[in-house]
Amino acid sequence: MKTVMSKGTMADKVAAQILQVQNSPVHSLSTLGSLIGMVKVGKKKECLQVMENLVELWTKDLLRPNMKLTPFEMRPFESLDELDKSLRDKCLLLWWFEAKLKDQYVTFIRALDAISKESIENIKVIFPL
Repeated sequence: MKTVMSKGTMADKVAAQILQVQNSPVHSLSTLGSLIGMVKVGKKKECLQVMENLVELWTKDLLRPNMKLTPFEMRPFESLDELDKSLRDKCLLLWWFEAKLKDQYVTFIRALDAISKESIENIKVIFPL
């Protein structure tokens, strides 16, 4: 997988990164960030390829239907006192991950927003009909 990510074609690199995030989202936030960073108007083919994969990743793997991602500071920290240390640590880790995932999602939406503000001619090049 490391070889594909470093020496493969763009499609192979994106596929390997998506697979890495799917296999372990908690350990792959930086990889997710790298993928989101590829959503730029300047690189049209790369942008389209990554965007399609990211939309599928968000909708099928990362976001839970009918549930909002909660910011870390909005969590009920007082309830942690009732848990033993190992469970408390796991809970904190999952809360932290969810907050970071929310940040990544906001970054992705902002990237999509930036692309949507491009001129019609540029959008047609990115998204041919």
